[in-house]
Amino acid sequence: MATGDPNARLNGTKASGPAEILAAAGPYAVAALLLDPIDAGLAMMWWSLVLRVVRSDLETLLIPDGSVLAIAVLGMLHGAINPIAGSEPFLSIMRSPLSSLLAVLVVSGALWAGNHLGIALTGRRALGLGDIKLAGASAAWLSFEEQWIALSLATAAAAGLALLGQKEKLFPFGAVLAPAAWLTHLAGARP
Repeated sequence: MATGDPNARLNGTKASGPAEILAAAGPYAVAALLLDPIDAGLAMMWWSLVLRVVRSDLETLLIPDGSVLAIAVLGMLHGAINPIAGSEPFLSIMRSPLSSLLAVLVVSGALWAGNHLGIALTGRRALGLGDIKLAGASAAWLSFEEQWIALSLATAAAAGLALLGQKEKLFPFGAVLAPAAWLTHLAGARP
C-alpha cells in the first residue's frame, strides 16, 4: 500500500452502517425517480464517482485523478446525448460537449487563478489542485449559474462543518463539493 495512493484505503472498504448505506444508495433511487432513464443512468454513474471522491478526500486529502476525469467525460457524454434524452433544442446547444469542455476550462482556470491570487495576497492556499480539478469536472455537467450554486453550497457546508468542530489545518473540500455539484445537477435537471 503506497502512502500517497488514494486508492489504497478504498480497496476492500464497506459501508459501516445503515446511515452510510442509505446515504450511498438513496441518491440512486432519487435519480431513478426524478430523471429520464438516460440522464438517471449517467447521474448514477456520477454518484458512484462522488462516493469515491468523498471517501478518498476524507481519508487521504487526495482526490483521484481518474475519478475527476471520469466525471468530466460523463458530463461531456451527457451533453452529447442530452438531446436524445428529450431536452429542448436550445438547451441541448447550450450543453454540447464543446460547451461542456469550455465550462471545464473556464471554471478550472478561474479557480486556479483565484487560488494563486490568494496565495500572493495571504501566503496561504485556499484550495488544493484536486478541488480545482473537481470543480472543473463538475462544470461539464452544470451551467455556469449551477456551478456557482454548487460552489456556494459546498462553501456553506464547509463553513458549517468548521463551526461544528472540523478545525483541521487542511479541509477536505472535495468531500463537500462533489455531492453539492451532484445535488445541484439533480435539482436543475428536467426529465
